[in-house]
Amino acid sequence: MGGRRMNQVPLFSSARKLGNLIVTSNLIDSALTKILELQRDQTALPSPVQYRVFYPSPNCTIVAFVSSPDCTQNPLPGQGDLVPSPLFDFLCTEEYKSVSINRAALTLFTSLHDHLSGLKTQLTVIEGRLIITGYSMGGSVASLFTLCLLEVINLSKPKCRPICITFGSPLIGDFGLQHSNWNSFFLHVVWVKGLQIHFQLGSSWNLRRLDLMKQRFSSARELGNLMVTSNLIDSALTKILELQRDQTALLSSVQYRVFYPSPKCTIVAFVSSPDCTQNPLPGQGDLVPSPLFDFLCTEEYKSVSINRAALTLFTSFHDHLSGLKTQLTQIEGQLIITGHSLGGSVASLFTLCLLDGNLLKPNCRPFCITFGSPLIGGFGLQHSIWNSFFLHVVSNQDPVPGLFLPSGRGRSTPTSSHSQTTGYKPFGTYLLCSELGCACLEKPDLILGLLKVRSSEVAGGLQDVDYGEILRNLKERAICKGLQQVGERFADPFTAGIIMDLEIIGFDQTKLLQHNIDIETVISTMEEEARNPTKKNKAFDAKILNHKKKDMAGLEWYKKKSKDLNKGYYDCFKNQGSKRDIKIEQYGGHLTLYWKDMVAQVQRKPQKEGATFRTRWLYAGTVYRRMVEPLDIAAFYVEGGTDYMKNERSLHYKLLQQWYEEDVKPPSKDKLDSKKQKVSGILTEDSCFWAHVEEAILSCELLKSENCTLEQEKSSWDNLVKFEEYVMEQINNYAVSPEIFLGESSFMKWWGLYEGYIYARSNSHRSPLISFMKNVPGLFLPSGRSPPTSSHSQTTGYKPFGTYLLCSELGCACFDNPDLILELLKVISSEVAGGLRDVDYRKILINLKERAIFKGLQQVGERFADPLSAGIIMDLEIIGFDQTKLLRHNIDINTVIRILGAEARILAHKNKASDAKKLNDIKIHMAQLEWYKKKSKDLNKGYYDCFKNQGLKRDIKIEQYRGHLTIYWKDMVAQVQRKPQKEGASFRTSWLYPGTTYRRMVEPLDIAAFYREGRTDYINNGRSPHYKLLQQWYEEDVKPPSRDKLDSKKLKVSGILTEDSLFWAHVEEALLSCESLKSANSTLEQRKSSWDNLVKFGEYVMEQIGNYAVSPEIFLGESSFMKWWGVYEDYIDASNNFYGSPLINFMKDRSYRLYG
Repeated sequence: MGGRRMNQVPLFSSARKLGNLIVTSNLIDSALTKILELQRDQTALPSPVQYRVFYPSPNCTIVAFVSSPDCTQNPLPGQGDLVPSPLFDFLCTEEYKSVSINRAALTLFTSLHDHLSGLKTQLTVIEGRLIITGYSMGGSVASLFTLCLLEVINLSKPKCRPICITFGSPLIGDFGLQHSNWNSFFLHVVWVKGLQIHFQLGSSWNLRRLDLMKQRFSSARELGNLMVTSNLIDSALTKILELQRDQTALLSSVQYRVFYPSPKCTIVAFVSSPDCTQNPLPGQGDLVPSPLFDFLCTEEYKSVSINRAALTLFTSFHDHLSGLKTQLTQIEGQLIITGHSLGGSVASLFTLCLLDGNLLKPNCRPFCITFGSPLIGGFGLQHSIWNSFFLHVVSNQDPVPGLFLPSGRGRSTPTSSHSQTTGYKPFGTYLLCSELGCACLEKPDLILGLLKVRSSEVAGGLQDVDYGEILRNLKERAICKGLQQVGERFADPFTAGIIMDLEIIGFDQTKLLQHNIDIETVISTMEEEARNPTKKNKAFDAKILNHKKKDMAGLEWYKKKSKDLNKGYYDCFKNQGSKRDIKIEQYGGHLTLYWKDMVAQVQRKPQKEGATFRTRWLYAGTVYRRMVEPLDIAAFYVEGGTDYMKNERSLHYKLLQQWYEEDVKPPSKDKLDSKKQKVSGILTEDSCFWAHVEEAILSCELLKSENCTLEQEKSSWDNLVKFEEYVMEQINNYAVSPEIFLGESSFMKWWGLYEGYIYARSNSHRSPLISFMKNVPGLFLPSGRSPPTSSHSQTTGYKPFGTYLLCSELGCACFDNPDLILELLKVISSEVAGGLRDVDYRKILINLKERAIFKGLQQVGERFADPLSAGIIMDLEIIGFDQTKLLRHNIDINTVIRILGAEARILAHKNKASDAKKLNDIKIHMAQLEWYKKKSKDLNKGYYDCFKNQGLKRDIKIEQYRGHLTIYWKDMVAQVQRKPQKEGASFRTSWLYPGTTYRRMVEPLDIAAFYREGRTDYINNGRSPHYKLLQQWYEEDVKPPSRDKLDSKKLKVSGILTEDSLFWAHVEEALLSCESLKSANSTLEQRKSSWDNLVKFGEYVMEQIGNYAVSPEIFLGESSFMKWWGVYEDYIDASNNFYGSPLINFMKDRSYRLYG
């Protein structure tokens, strides 16, 4: 994390996830430890602020600042003012010409200015980790010092990127500082009751921008780094080593010990004798069934086989372990089961037994961590629903994990077809480690293939692997890693990510090929899985539901928009009169795939576990059923179907409804009163309601038909009477949405038919529903007030900058949105009682770390009807800001949700500079353009002319991709212009390659659109400034190619993009010049000018060809260039012009056929 921009993603609750990542790393611990050490010596010093430099290791430097309590408890008048200072003029930009600093912080900083100038010079030459940290006003000084350091430090040094961490620090600057380009180097830890933020906080609130976290470029490495930086693995390994030191005194092949490192933490460690793996007995690698593990059997997998060696060791301790299992059912808090080698295998089997029956207390969820453990089971075990409770740490130098696998080369790829019911299969998550780094993998076949490769490379027998040393090295790498260089291999970031994951853990492409593992097969399989998240199967993972939040949010939005049309979303979808109706079909399809898979998992589970699973997901599944099944009903009746309930209803809907009805009791009188208050916003509870409506409409139509028999008339009438009773029951229970009464809904269509039939037949039939409909009560009318909005000046007053980690007893959350942070700090400040007080941040962080690693699953409740809203609400509640408190301070939660929700859906407008992973957010668009370019070539046109002519649907789709990419790069260029000069130059260099690729790929599409509209002179009249700047920066940085470089380019020319992104503009102007020459209305002067332009164009094209700077696609038969050549050649021949040029000779000789 050190110094890198914190990557952001559109997740259900990104704030909490990022907060948990931060508190589990040692980065904050390291900073806070030195602050506390400095504070212990502070009383001996008279200065209001002091600092000290620490060198905890050769590759780490920490500068800590602390201030006297008097600085905050007794501030002088005017200390809260914002004042300009020439010391920070380097932060000024064209957009923000002045930056103001808090007077108190500035006074303290300038008092140390001479000392800090010397320190700054000293720090600019160091390498390694650099942490600047401070508490209270000392944190303010630390922030100012970091800004000064960033001005002079060489940010291109990959091993020295400073990060500033403050604890309980006041705000220090205004709007100009907030827009500093160095926000990503600052992390501010704030206890929501640690009230040091007491300066003038400005006026009311206006939310403008929220940067959400984007999907990780290489999730395997990121997850691996998270694991090694947490203390979870350290705690487990420490106890294993402690047990191993005493092992020689014991005769048993395997032993265990229970440790209690803290009152709320229990660790059970298993270790085995080296003889167990170094001298295995014959048959020890066999897989055998065991009645002890029959509880893992399901309808789909009726038997589970276990490794004989592990099973033998486990059964030898069975009586002891049964007593231990009973003992552990009484504990609360953290429970870690861990083991090394075959001891890890026993630990895994014991954990499975603990999980059986759900015997442990609710707040005690075991987690099993093994080190160098062999595989223990077959395919049935791999599909255990408890995979998420297991983490297996494996070094690339450790052959034991592949001990029982067949070795040798010539084996099938990990993703190829093979028998899936026999042989060893990995289960759980694997943390694969090497000297270069680590990666977390969960794909069983890929893990199996890699373990086979490792098993085949064993030489000289088994040897001990020092996992302690491995993890120490990995922790250093995870926290202090520098930015990856952007190079040619990143042209496809997804592919590069997979290749780098494998290389980092010691599996380069050469090695994989030696073992017949095809990297392309691995990439395509993983890419398919990444594109289809609904196929992933992760039981008891509450966060998997949140991957569907966009689809659910899309349906919620559609429901609201449909209501505005006086129809309701059922009828809008049924009629499909706009594009958004078609889009909703995709959302419904994604959700249906997901929930069908979830229901199938429940059916595969052991009965007891399946019941628990159903209860957890009951509410979420019910919301899905009520939202999506009406869309299936609409599609069914549009196609002329009848009797949906009998002929079409999916089994997964029936089961979801059955489980709901088994669990939910009928509503009491109090419950009905509560439902009445909320009825305006509910979903209709019976997801088959609209099927009943459609059948009632068919009954009405049959009654009115002249061909209706007496028997059919009686049956239809009986059905309608039952339908009336059914509807009135739903209304009385407040179980239908008021949307059914919208004027153009199918229900009101039925009522019109039914009422007309009764009136026409003079039918005296009366019923509660008829009376209800004729009286039209206001029972279901929506009520409430519209959310207030506010605005304020954005150029005055204090403004937060950097990332804020807000903490409370319940948890923590990270926020980047300055206006939201500001308003929350104002709430904190307004609730100060009894003056300021010290806050024990060490205790806070210890508690938060425990919560982050061992947190239980959130219960799914009613407020999760809209997952996006629920995520925002929970983020705020977890740090102590419930809705009641926010309302007291005139902060309307609906305004927050509305603005943040809208911003979350406009990904293309995000603004986050120097984020290497931000580029990958648009990788799909670039990949689509590459695909489009290839398809266009097959049409003998080239992608420029395909886009210009737009004869296919895909040409229109490309217009969208072009727009997304252009918005992104315009924003990136604008950020560079706002940066201080030195930082802007570094930024430009980092992004030079992807920016140039974008320009060469996309600007031709802009040119095509420009000339398609009949316009002329694109270069002067149509070219965007961001293209000009990208080209200017490229030309300032890149030297002309040498002869050797040209030879290299010649070999690669068939696959290049045309280097001059304006090439097609020159072609279009040359075409216009040809037309001018042939026109009878052209003057002599116009003809001379046109001819001169064509001569220059010929020289320009030949220069590009000579430098191998144009793609061979320009010579495709139907390209605009070949069209120009045809017109130009005809003109020369018709006018008997004997003008010769290198280009004319090149074209007439057909030499272009050999180009590329």
